[in-house]
Amino acid sequence: MRASRELKNLWRYRACLPSLVANNLKRRYQRSILGFVWSLLNPLLMMTIMTMVFSVFFKRDPRDFALYIFSGLLPWSYMSSTMIAGCGSIVEAESLLKKLPVSKVVFPLVLGLTETSNFVLSLIALAVFGFAIGLPFHASALALPIAVLPVVVFTLAITIFLSVLTVYFRDIAHIIGVALGGLFYLTPILYPLNAVPEHLRQWYQLNPFYHLINVVRVVISDGRYPTANEWCTAWALAAVALVLGVATYLWRERDIIYRL
Repeated sequence: MRASRELKNLWRYRACLPSLVANNLKRRYQRSILGFVWSLLNPLLMMTIMTMVFSVFFKRDPRDFALYIFSGLLPWSYMSSTMIAGCGSIVEAESLLKKLPVSKVVFPLVLGLTETSNFVLSLIALAVFGFAIGLPFHASALALPIAVLPVVVFTLAITIFLSVLTVYFRDIAHIIGVALGGLFYLTPILYPLNAVPEHLRQWYQLNPFYHLINVVRVVISDGRYPTANEWCTAWALAAVALVLGVATYLWRERDIIYRL
């Protein structure tokens, strides 16, 4: 019953969500000269600087590493930044929630969808960057919209879970920030999995971020479609996260307003 009620509420706000996301993006670049163009420029400049560092100091041809590193770094940045920022999304909406009968899940969703928009733009920037340095186009890249879906579902679901948890434990954002900072180095992003000692690889493969990043990386960097096992693993992680996020929200939804 409560689940169907929340779905009805979300359906009622369906027209508002795109407007709220667009408003968030506008506010982010308010009063800047280039405005929304920064959504494309930021990842482009970051990729250019990193490529220059690797090329000049490590004497590496950017075509050898650019796609591999950036196809891992962009989804990681999306997932980690969304989760950290999303922790306080319900708490920060306290004044609005106490005045209006708004569905609480709207706030982590709007924040998550705003970051998802930036993620999509960063992938477009990666395509532009790859074209500029002469990287070949793989037909598997056409599967990218499908490959990012489990990443987006997982990220939004965990963001909802963390936003509810933060209502009760206000230090969650700090804990998650430190945890993800350490996990970054334990996730094969700047290095391949086969660079990890063989006896440790099974432990690395317990990391959910590895599997979610991998389905994006293989279609961009490896020039192939994910295997059935890779698809199933990514979607299984997304499904578990979705159950966790939705169940936690429905469990505490009525109590949240009294804890703000």
